[in-house]
Amino acid sequence: ETLLLELHLDVADEAEHTTSAGVRIYYTEKLRQHDAAIVVVGGNVDEFLVAPPGMVSDRVGYCTGACTQAGLPEDGVTIVASLLHMHTLGTRMRTQHVRADGTELEPIDSNDHYDFNLQQFLWLKEPRKLERGDSLITTCTYDATQRSTVTLGGESTSAEMCLHYFFVYPAPQASVCLSTGSSALVGDLLQREAFGGDVIGAEQELGDFLEGVSDYSKLDPALRAAEASGKALFTPICLSPGQQYLVNPGNLVTGVAISSPFVEEDVCALRPTTTTTTTTTTTTTTTTASTTTTAANATGSTSAADTTADASSTTTDSESESTGPSMEVDSASSLMIAATVLLVAGASLL
Repeated sequence: ETLLLELHLDVADEAEHTTSAGVRIYYTEKLRQHDAAIVVVGGNVDEFLVAPPGMVSDRVGYCTGACTQAGLPEDGVTIVASLLHMHTLGTRMRTQHVRADGTELEPIDSNDHYDFNLQQFLWLKEPRKLERGDSLITTCTYDATQRSTVTLGGESTSAEMCLHYFFVYPAPQASVCLSTGSSALVGDLLQREAFGGDVIGAEQELGDFLEGVSDYSKLDPALRAAEASGKALFTPICLSPGQQYLVNPGNLVTGVAISSPFVEEDVCALRPTTTTTTTTTTTTTTTTASTTTTAANATGSTSAADTTADASSTTTDSESESTGPSMEVDSASSLMIAATVLLVAGASLL
């Protein structure tokens, strides 16, 4: 048996660094009923994952029903944990879950305040069953308002990703369920003038073309239109752990259609209605105080001969009657009077 450990280190300088990162392995002779596995869904890491400069944009990746049909066991798999992954432009991410009949379930996971520095696998509150024929829609939002150049998909932290990792059991045949664009998608976007009228050259690489586009204002609306068009414009990427294709990537797919959208429950509407009754009360408080200050004697000492304070209050309403204020009034009045005595006595020393 061989274990391969691959680390992705973000090194900001050219100096050599030493890390203590590693893994702790637990083993047992008593095997559990199921083998677990990691499955990744979302958008493929390539030039189609484009974040235009100076704006906020959304990118969508599909895990198609064809891939879950081909890559999941007959009874499906159970998702128990989730890790959302983007890079430093990422601000929001979620994965929608759509059954084969078009019924949308509650999102498997979502984060409206994504932080690249706070990434971890989180156990789902309720495990989710992923069935054959189900589709997933992963949407990533990027804020590139502070960048002056286009950002494309890539492994560098300054590039971007849109990947959602699951812990599932039992281990399925499919470990990768992503999507990307196609030449047909590029043609569709060009027809919609998604690039401000710029046209890609016959031999020009897509990444080089995207880096030279000057007007991206129509790109997001054009992508949304392409996704909803019903045209087969997207390339499915469905791979086994051994990197074997389970679905022919040449068979382009449409965007995922939702016939019955999920409606999020309005938590605020579930709060019980309360009735508040206001009772007006009249409070009368009388405070009297007398102080006697003895001037300093020959040795310079002072004394407070008499310090008194008393207060009374009466509150009356139709249901209850109470007399006397709280002790806080007496204490506060006494402290104020005592402070006055000390100030006067101190002044007599000057």
